[in-house]
Amino acid sequence: MTQVNVLLVDDNLTVRKTLNEWLSRIPGVNVVAQAASGSEALSELQRTRPDLVLTNVEMSGMTGFELSLRIKQMPGAPQVVLMSGCDTLPCYETLSQLAGADAHMHKTKIYDPLCRYLTTQFGTGAPNAAIPEAYVGRA
Repeated sequence: MTQVNVLLVDDNLTVRKTLNEWLSRIPGVNVVAQAASGSEALSELQRTRPDLVLTNVEMSGMTGFELSLRIKQMPGAPQVVLMSGCDTLPCYETLSQLAGADAHMHKTKIYDPLCRYLTTQFGTGAPNAAIPEAYVGRA
């Protein structure tokens, strides 16, 4: 099975912990680092060389859109999935495409789409990985 190394970026510690807990349950997925900001993510990116960057859109300082643009300018750039809790999903999907992101997902409904994405893009993961207790009922 393919191993996918993930850099998880979100300014909310609870979200990072919850997503990390969930991702660690998916076969073949390895969270190699976490970052609380875009600038921290760029440093971790150089250090860890992930296959996938899973990042929040709405962060202070550098947004996820800006982070994606910077990542995609790098040689051998990893895939980038932007996530947001914003209800204006069609607008954010368009902005994500303009930022070079490979996908955009709604944060509270990320589990099924991300499992499908990991399976189709990397051949990794369980299609129905258990959702962490912290997110049950939020989707």
